[in-house]
Amino acid sequence: MKAYKVFNSNWACQDFQYEVGKEYKIDSEPILCKRGFHACKKLVDCFNYYDFDSANKVAEVELLGTVIGDEEDKQVTNHIKIVRELTWYEVLHLVNIGNCNTGYKKPCKISIWENARKPKFIYFFLEEGKTYKECFKNSYLRAKKQDDWEYQKELLLNLPNFDKQVFFEISGIEI
Repeated sequence: MKAYKVFNSNWACQDFQYEVGKEYKIDSEPILCKRGFHACKKLVDCFNYYDFDSANKVAEVELLGTVIGDEEDKQVTNHIKIVRELTWYEVLHLVNIGNCNTGYKKPCKISIWENARKPKFIYFFLEEGKTYKECFKNSYLRAKKQDDWEYQKELLLNLPNFDKQVFFEISGIEI
């Protein structure tokens, strides 16, 4: 079964070291939240357990052994293969598309999102050696210095289903 898994920046998770392309097994039955290799069918669900931070590694995995878990959240297996690392471009794309999904937590029809006026600072490039949140904050701080700042801030607050807490979780910026 195809799934996704997030790791620390050194490819470790719960004091276990992983490597892309390798398979890992345990000789016992998996127990959700206690024993085994955990992953989520939907990438966005992984960020219920890990920070949405570009310093983390994200991978497509294959659950090969006995799989136990919640169809809509996480699963655990006794045999996992780390198939490939996802780029953060892929991560952003995968968590921000779908039928009635603008991405992180609250549903919104994609047509509504696409037609919404958005602040310029939400579009930025990831910079070498900086985290996603650092780059987002830098874009935000540059925008605050512009003459149209109040208008840009208003666009942000008027985004469909805008939630200050979710925005903080994603960007590290407190509004």
